[in-house]
Amino acid sequence: MTELVSSIKIRPFKISDLNDVNAYASNPKTTKYMLWGPNTIEDTQNFLNYVLSNYQKDPVTHFEYGIEYQGKIIGGIGLIINYENNSAEIGWILNEAYQRQGFTYEAAKQMIEIARSLGVKSIHATADSRNVASYKLMEKLGMVHISTSKGTRLNKETNQYELDQVYYEMLL
Repeated sequence: MTELVSSIKIRPFKISDLNDVNAYASNPKTTKYMLWGPNTIEDTQNFLNYVLSNYQKDPVTHFEYGIEYQGKIIGGIGLIINYENNSAEIGWILNEAYQRQGFTYEAAKQMIEIARSLGVKSIHATADSRNVASYKLMEKLGMVHISTSKGTRLNKETNQYELDQVYYEMLL
């Protein structure tokens, strides 16, 4: 890990992050494997409003944080906690200009520590099976491939459930 990558931090999103978030959320390449997007500015505004409303809940179950580097939000990382079974789902997205440099790995490690501090005992993640970089990151984080579900992931282009989805998990 370089000193630059270690200087990232994750933090709750703010309304003022709109343009930074929309820079990656509106990019077709960045959102190719996501279940949403590419966003309009209105979509991104609605997302931020939703996230901010979730921060007001008690207990907070949706931790949607920005990945901040040099004062700019370059991506997002989310943790959705199920307190009943002490488990959580983790997911991420990163601006295309910052991919494959270790930023998401560092952000995910920070989010996993937050999960651990909240009593989470297991974390899982899913991805489009074509998104090799995402599931390789899951493996680097220590997650184990549990299953691949055939034809269960939505294809945004056809609006059909015809893509394969991988499922990874780790115990904390």
